This record gives sequence, C-alpha cells and structure tokens, in this order.
Amino acid sequence: MYGRSPGRPEGLRFEVSSIDRSALGGQAVRKQVTVYFFGTKDGPKMDLLLYLPAAARKPVPVFPGAELRRAPDGRRRPGYTARPTSG
Repeated sequence: MYGRSPGRPEGLRFEVSSIDRSALGGQAVRKQVTVYFFGTKDGPKMDLLLYLPAAARKPVPVFPGAELRRAPDGRRRPGYTARPTSG
C-alpha cells in the first residue's frame, strides 16, 4: 500500500465478545471482536475473528482476512458466532 493512513476515526470502538484460550488444540487464542465504526451499537459495524499464537508474550502481527461465516474449506468455524447478514 502507498500513501498514508488517514488516522483513527473519532468514535471508533472495539468490543471483545468471546475469547477461547484453547483454540486449535491449545496452540492459539481465538478472539471474536466487533468494531463499531461510529461508537454506537446501532451504527455500522464489522466482526473480526482473530487467531493469535498462544505462546506469544509480546505483540504479534495480525493479517485479517475477509470471510463470510465459513472457513476456507467450507466448514463453520467452531465457537464463531456469526451474525445474520442484512439486505
């Protein structure tokens, strides 16, 4: 990517809805996070499903991927609470 980031939008808020410290056989910590773009629950939002190394003792890089409720092999992810899509 080129250019510069416009900075963090005012009102951006994050809410962790679940944490599974034994994901992937104990090798990962799975966090489900909702990002509220304008800080209100009735406004635009996005759900993130993050897998972090369980043994990490300092910040690690995260590469988020866009998915529509299923793993790449078509199966539902265990423990993931998918929201219904609108529209």
